[in-house]
Amino acid sequence: MKRFPVKLLIAGLVYPWMIQHSLAGVVSTTLSLVDEPNVNTLAISLAIPEFETGNDTTDLSGTVEATLQIDPVNGVVSQLTFTGGAISGTPITLAGNSTLLINPGSYSFNSNVLSGRVNTIAPPGSVDNVPGAGDFSAARHELAINGGVLSGLLSSTFVNENVNQDFAANPVYAKGSGIGNVASNYRADLSNEQNSVYDIVVFLGVGSTTEVQAGAATVTFGASGTIKLAGQVSVPYLPLIFNFSPNPQIVVDGDTTGLDYNVQSADSSSIDQGVGGLNPTNLGTRTISPPAGSDTTYTFTAGNENGMVTRSTTVRSVAQGSATFRYVRFTPVRLKGDLPEIASADSIQIADFQFFEGLTERVPIEASNPGGANPGGEGPEKLIDADAATKWLDFNKGCVIFDFGSAVTIDRYRFRTANDFPERDPVAWILEGSDGQAAWSIIEAITVRQDDYREDFNHFTPSARKAYTQPIPIPAIPAIPPPVITQFSPSPQILVNGETTNLGWDTTAATSLEIANFGSISGDSGSIAVSPAADTDSKYTLTAANGAGREVNVTLLVRTVAQGSANFRFLRFTPARLAEELPGFDDANSIQLAEFEFFNGVIQIAPVTVSNPGGNSPAGEGVSKVIDGDPGTKWLDFNKEGLVFDFGNQTNITAYRWTTANDEPSRDPVSWSLEGSNDGANWSLVDNVTRNRANPGEDIAVYAGLPRGATTPPIPVPDASSLLPVISQFIGDAPFLVSDEPLVLTWATSGAANVSIDQGIGTVTATGSISVMPTFDTTYTMTATSPAGSVTGQFTTTVVTPTIGRICYEDFDLAGYELGLLGDARIVNDFADIPLPGNVNRLRLTPDSDGKC
Repeated sequence: MKRFPVKLLIAGLVYPWMIQHSLAGVVSTTLSLVDEPNVNTLAISLAIPEFETGNDTTDLSGTVEATLQIDPVNGVVSQLTFTGGAISGTPITLAGNSTLLINPGSYSFNSNVLSGRVNTIAPPGSVDNVPGAGDFSAARHELAINGGVLSGLLSSTFVNENVNQDFAANPVYAKGSGIGNVASNYRADLSNEQNSVYDIVVFLGVGSTTEVQAGAATVTFGASGTIKLAGQVSVPYLPLIFNFSPNPQIVVDGDTTGLDYNVQSADSSSIDQGVGGLNPTNLGTRTISPPAGSDTTYTFTAGNENGMVTRSTTVRSVAQGSATFRYVRFTPVRLKGDLPEIASADSIQIADFQFFEGLTERVPIEASNPGGANPGGEGPEKLIDADAATKWLDFNKGCVIFDFGSAVTIDRYRFRTANDFPERDPVAWILEGSDGQAAWSIIEAITVRQDDYREDFNHFTPSARKAYTQPIPIPAIPAIPPPVITQFSPSPQILVNGETTNLGWDTTAATSLEIANFGSISGDSGSIAVSPAADTDSKYTLTAANGAGREVNVTLLVRTVAQGSANFRFLRFTPARLAEELPGFDDANSIQLAEFEFFNGVIQIAPVTVSNPGGNSPAGEGVSKVIDGDPGTKWLDFNKEGLVFDFGNQTNITAYRWTTANDEPSRDPVSWSLEGSNDGANWSLVDNVTRNRANPGEDIAVYAGLPRGATTPPIPVPDASSLLPVISQFIGDAPFLVSDEPLVLTWATSGAANVSIDQGIGTVTATGSISVMPTFDTTYTMTATSPAGSVTGQFTTTVVTPTIGRICYEDFDLAGYELGLLGDARIVNDFADIPLPGNVNRLRLTPDSDGKC
C-alpha cells in the first residue's frame, strides 16, 4: 500500500508545512534497452574526404546502470545519473565510392559486434521537469561506442590502405540531443510501508559527430538515434514527521511547556537541548522547562533502518509584564499564507480577540480597522462580540485598534481562528498601546527572535478552525521588531501643475522616519503637503528605521500634468494592469468598479450609455452598474476588458474618477489608457497612465490598495502633447514556430507619431500586421514615439527544426521521443472510459481545412 500523508486531527488540521516527507537519498537500479520499433537503433555514418558517405544502422541491446532521486510520495524524479552498464550493437557495414573522376576508387569496412555505455557527462544529472514532467536536457548525457573494431580496404588510383578502427582506442560519441524524459509509474502491487516501487522509462535522444584520424586522412563518424530504457526502482521511506510543535509556544519564565510530536515509521526519536530519547517513539508530548528570557530552538530527530529526519521548533520564554493604555493596536506582519508551501491569503481574518488582567477579561468597547476592506457583516466589531460563528475579515490585511474607553491594564491576550481558510491566520504581529493615538508604544512583537532580530519568529497559530491560541503573556521587555510601513500614499496621486498633494503615512515600531528629498518627519502617522515638479512623474521614498538599525522603505509616484481637455462623443477606458500584478496583492479573476464619473470643470457629465466589448459579467453586475449612481452596486468582468462610454454627442471632458467596489482590491485597475472617438472607429489618445514619463521603460501603478467603496480624486485630462504613446498590442501567432513557416506579427498603438519594428522590418502603420520568416530564435522589438518620448514592446519566437519529416505510427505507443510537445501543450485521452490523465499514449491527428495532417 502506498503511504500518503494522513492529516490527523491531533491539534487541528495538519497542513503541508507541518509535514516533512523524506526519502533515503539516491537509489540505484539497472535499466534495460527495450526491444521495440523506432528506438535503440543507432544510425551510423562515415564521411571520408572525396568519398561518398557510408551509412548503416546498429541495433542496440543491453543494460545501463543508473541512480535516481525520486520523491516517494509523488514519484517526481529530480535526478537521473548514468553510472555504467554494458551495451552491445549489431555489426555494421560502411561503404562508398570516390566522388572524384580523376581518382576513382571505393571503400568497404565491416565491424564485429560493437559495445558501449551511456554516461552522464558531469554528474549528477538533474531532471528539470521543464517544460513537462520528467523532462531534462539530453545534452547532460552521451552514448559512447568504446568497443569493437571496424576494418576493411580503402582503394583508389592514388592509395590502397587497410583500415583498422579500434573503438576502444578511439571511441565515437553520440551526445544527447534535445529534451530527454524520465517517467515514473507507481506500482501499488509491489509497494509496501517501507518502500515505494516505480516502473521507470527513459527516452534519450542522441546525435553528434566525432572526428577520428585514419592514416593520413581525418574521417568523421556520425551517430544518432533514440535510446529507450526501462526498469524498476525501489525507493525506501525515511520516517514521516506529521507534527512537532510546542503547546504553548510562549511561556512566562519558570513555567513549563509541552513539545508535541507525531511521526510515522520511526524506530527511534529524540529531542536535543538535553531532552533526550522519547518513549513512546511515534506519538506523545515531552514536558520541558525552557531557559528564561530566551528563544530556544528544539530539534526533533526520528530514525529508522533507512536513515534519519529532523524538524525544529522554537519556544519563547519571557519575564511577565503588563501594559496600561486606553488603546491597543494589533498590526499583522505575516500570515500563515506567507509561509512556504501554503496557499497565499487574500485577506486576514480572526473570529474573536480577548485581553486579560490575571483571570479578569478586559473587554474593549469598540474595535476599528482603519483603511480596511471588510465584506458586509465581517467588520472589526465582530472581534469583540464573543461569537465564534462571526469573524473580522480585511482584504487590505490592515491593523485593528481596540478602544477600552479608559486606560486598562492587560498582561495576557489571545485570539480565536475563524471558520475557514487557515492561510488567513496571523502568525506574526506587533501589539502597541497608546492613550491618545498620537504616539504608540510597543507592547509585544511576535515578529523576530529575541536574541537575533535578523531571524523571523512565527507564532504556532492553531490550524483548527474556531480554536483559541494559548494565552500569550505580555513581556516585560518586548523584542525589538523591524519597523513596518503600513501606509504611504499621496492624495491626489495625479494632479495639475502647480497644485500640492498630501503624502500620508502610517508606521509601526519606527524610531526615525525620513522622506527622500524632503527630510525627517515625526509621528507614527501623519501627512505633509508637497509641490511636485511640473510635467513629470516624481518619486518619493519613505524610510523607517528602528533602534536596532533595521530599515524598510516604500516608494510612491506622483504625476503632474498640464490641464487639458477631450472633446469626443465616445471615451474608451482600457485597463493595462490590475493591482493583482503588484506585490502584496492576490490573483484576480476579474476587473471591477462601482462607479465611473466624468467632469467638465466642476460640472459632472453623465454618459448616455456604456458598453463592455468582449466582457463577461455575472448577473446583477453588468456594465450598466458602473454609471447607475449607486456605489453599492458594481460592474465586474471576468475577461478584464475595457469600457466604452457614449455621451450621445461630442462632449468636453476635463477630468474623470471612479469608485472602488466592495471587495477584492486585487481587481482594481492601477494602470490604464483613455481614448476618444467621434465615430467609434478612429481613436485618439486622451490619457496614458501606464509608463513613467521620466523613465518610459518602467511600468507605473497608481491608486492601488484604496479602501473598499473609496472614490479617487478627480484625475485631470492632460494636455495631449505630454502623452507617451501606448502599445496596446504587440503579439505573434506562434511563440514556438516550425522552421520554414511564417510568423504573423500583429500590433495596435495610439498616440504615436512614428511606429517601427526592428529585425529589418522598419516603419509600420499605427495598427496592422505583417508576415515574417525567421530562421532562428528571434526577438522583435516595436518602438512607438511621440513628442513626449518613446515606449517599446517585444515578442519572442522560438524556431523549432523537426528531427523527422513524417509521422507514420499505427499506435502512438510505438513512437520514440522524436515527437515532442511545445510550450504548455499536453496530450489527454479522448475516451470516456480512460480516466484523465490516463496511461494510454495515443495521439489523434485531425486533418486541417486543407485536408493535410
